[in-house]
Amino acid sequence: MVRCPVVRVPGVRARRPGPITTGVGVRSTSPSRRALGLVAAGAMGLSTAVLGVGGVAHADIATDIYWADPAHSGPVTIPAGVCAVDWVLHGGTGGTGAGSSGGAGGHVAARTAVTAGQQFTLLAGAGGAAAGSTGAGGLSGGVHSGGAATGGTPGGGGGGRTAVVTGGAPLLIAGGGGGGGYGVAGGDAGPGGAAGAGNGENSGGGGGTASAAGAGGGSGYLDGDGLGGAGPVGGDAPSDGAGGGGGGAFGGGGGGGNPTYAPEGAGGGGGSNLAPAGATANSALNTSGNGYVTGNHVPCPPPAAPDLTALTAGNGSAGVTFTPGADTGAVISGWEYSTDSGSHWTALATTSSGGARTGTITGLPNGTAVTVVVRAVSSPANGAASNARTVTPAAPVTTSPPVAQPEVVEEQPAPRVPATVPTTPLTLTTDKGDITRAEAGEQLVVIGTGFQPNSQVAIVVYSEPRLLGTATTDANGDFRATVTVPADLAAGRHSLVASGFAPDGTERFLRLDVTVAAASAPGGPTLAYTGADIAVPVGAGLATLTAGGALLLVARRRSAG
Repeated sequence: MVRCPVVRVPGVRARRPGPITTGVGVRSTSPSRRALGLVAAGAMGLSTAVLGVGGVAHADIATDIYWADPAHSGPVTIPAGVCAVDWVLHGGTGGTGAGSSGGAGGHVAARTAVTAGQQFTLLAGAGGAAAGSTGAGGLSGGVHSGGAATGGTPGGGGGGRTAVVTGGAPLLIAGGGGGGGYGVAGGDAGPGGAAGAGNGENSGGGGGTASAAGAGGGSGYLDGDGLGGAGPVGGDAPSDGAGGGGGGAFGGGGGGGNPTYAPEGAGGGGGSNLAPAGATANSALNTSGNGYVTGNHVPCPPPAAPDLTALTAGNGSAGVTFTPGADTGAVISGWEYSTDSGSHWTALATTSSGGARTGTITGLPNGTAVTVVVRAVSSPANGAASNARTVTPAAPVTTSPPVAQPEVVEEQPAPRVPATVPTTPLTLTTDKGDITRAEAGEQLVVIGTGFQPNSQVAIVVYSEPRLLGTATTDANGDFRATVTVPADLAAGRHSLVASGFAPDGTERFLRLDVTVAAASAPGGPTLAYTGADIAVPVGAGLATLTAGGALLLVARRRSAG
């Protein structure tokens, strides 16, 4: 509970007001019970209307606002989180006359809507002075608002008004009672102040009304009439024994009297209250002197439910995005979340992003759906829960890079080199086309097609098989290789053969028959052409191929992954 300053006036006994019963049936006898009751009342909705508050006795209760100093005005600023104040005002009583009582001070109890930071000025009305003393009217914020009894043998002065002022205009007023006359009472303050009692030929001062000040009391004697009220100030009583008018929204008139025969003075009229519709007035008049103001803060309704707009899954967590609810005036000190339909709540750290707030809930189990609601933290009551959303936290999915596969060495059968020239309709060609003649020692570029892709091809010259070299086919099964006709190859008819495998795995032979002329010796005779196939010893490489029956070729292939 936020407290405004409580000012005690030196020499003035500060009375604490008694239990307040609000218009919604809540009796505030302690700060905790009062706070609970005011929250309930605030939840019913506050407006600029004034709500009634019941009677006040003089028992001790705790109050947020208390002002009882008639010599000064009291400034009050409404703190945050307060949306209304339950006010209780008592006006000052009229001063006692000779053998008579002054009129009772007025009473107003009301609840008014307020806003945080709104400023008020409080005025406490003092009781009028008693007969036999000064006869002065009661002060109100250091200024006389009760009318004075100014005769040589004065009656009682009028009581001062008690007021709550905001923006320079009174919001609530409890009027002051009229001063007592000689043996007759002053009028009580009220919604319409009561007239003071008459005495003999002298009439009492009129009470102030809701719209006009009271008239002064009449007298059958010259200069014996009381003065009428002047706005909020009670009228004076210039004759002996007459009472002054009480201050109020409109002051009461002073009583009439006999200026030469004091015992005939009449009472002053009471001042009027300012109490908007719905307020309680005069259920507990003040009959014991100075007036005072009390006020109890009414907390704003709890914060409205936020709108949970997004709930995003994380690794053991959930990202929260929500928009706060409409402003009710309540002070929001933080936010919290629940994952069990509001049975338990946990603090949620958030940051503002535009009109939304974001936060992260951690410690959630992966793979398990979680339903979340959020709410505002406030006092005395937390806000309403938001709409619910559900999310399933999950660990992040990681993608492993492809694992490099080891190179695979695949054995292929070696091309076969037949002992005799194979018979085939397929022709081996050269870069010069299908030639028919060659010279010993000459280089030839042989070309073959239709083999298994990326396979080995053996190139052999016959009559007796003699390996000239090998070639590797491309992706289309074709090859192009340079070979040299052996310089010592006998002149005559020979065959060039490419031996390998077809795509279906069967043997494939390409053949080119040529007539080989002996190499020309510089300055020497040319060998005679025999016209017959001549056996030539096979070199070490061909002997190995023939003896083994197979050539082991290794092809490297990279796995496609």
